[in-house]
Amino acid sequence: MSENIDRKLLLLMDEKEIEQIKKVLKSPLDLSYKLIENFIENRLDDLKDNLDNIKRFAAGIESAENKKDNYIISNMYPYYFAFHQFVHSSFRARQGKVLEEIIKNILSNEKNVKILDKKEQEKLFNTENKHLPDYDIFFEIDNKIVVIQIRSRDDTGGTTAKTSLVEGIKYIEENFKNRDDIEEIEYVVFVWEGLASQQQSTTLEKFYDYLKEKTDINKEEFFENLLNRGVNFDLKDKKLNLYLRYGKDNFIDLLSQKLTLSKEIHDNLANLISIVSDWDDFWMSYQYIGLEYERLKESNFSYIFYIINHFKNELKQRMVNCNSIEDYVKSANEFTKELLTESIELPFKNGHDSFNYLRDLVLLIFIYFKKKT
Repeated sequence: MSENIDRKLLLLMDEKEIEQIKKVLKSPLDLSYKLIENFIENRLDDLKDNLDNIKRFAAGIESAENKKDNYIISNMYPYYFAFHQFVHSSFRARQGKVLEEIIKNILSNEKNVKILDKKEQEKLFNTENKHLPDYDIFFEIDNKIVVIQIRSRDDTGGTTAKTSLVEGIKYIEENFKNRDDIEEIEYVVFVWEGLASQQQSTTLEKFYDYLKEKTDINKEEFFENLLNRGVNFDLKDKKLNLYLRYGKDNFIDLLSQKLTLSKEIHDNLANLISIVSDWDDFWMSYQYIGLEYERLKESNFSYIFYIINHFKNELKQRMVNCNSIEDYVKSANEFTKELLTESIELPFKNGHDSFNYLRDLVLLIFIYFKKKT
């Protein structure tokens, strides 16, 4: 049986050197823990109970519930649907936060960049009775204000999301306070996935419809400029420059050309993405909690509950001397060897898979206990 499979669980790691990674991944890490907590504290069923009426008929929830007395699958379906819908909708909202934090992290290492929070942004605008839009990244450098709006792809979010990009420009135009030290405002729309430009024309049209009265260039030239050197507008005594960039390389190239950034910014971005790609909290929480929830609904049994109910105090004691992820994995390995001597039915026919499955459940339980202490 293997006990050397790598597991990098950030929620079990407190080393100073990973604080940067945990900050970038905070939003999906929060969801990872929430899945573990909601399962162990028996709150996942609330997801099914809180489904709206539209989903009840459009997703066949009501139909499945009408058959639940005769078919175990139809009884289980509403719970599965609610669980997976919750995870995917929650993650979809959180992935943008990760992209924001990656870019903020890179920019924060630049000596001339001052990232502005919401309150600092409000000082730049006449915000009385006017709600400040959500700008993903807003910073000041030299004599410029730079606003960055990030989208993971251009084929998600629909018309409303594209309209919000235009409204962000409109708000700046109408509400920016004069500041003698600010000469230009750079407004950059950055689509992370450079190859996913299926709705590029729709995005371009949205910008042109709003801005065509403010420029004397034709539509074709407007589109070409927006995707290349930018479209420029006079904004009172300042200039506003608008750009649309697809792909992180094109985006970083733009920043490097327009701003006094270090030559290492390309490498810094690549390195950070590589670092934050190596973590296991979310996939493990989603996969294992999903399987355990399915098992619980099908047979009223869960290995997680079995382990907690029979070995809760022992597991807590084993955690006392754990100071690193290596300690936690070693402790989980040792416990799992002992657990396999219990007279319980194994989750898989293959002993190797059963060992890894139970060991990983112990690690998730460790995360829960660690957070609660």
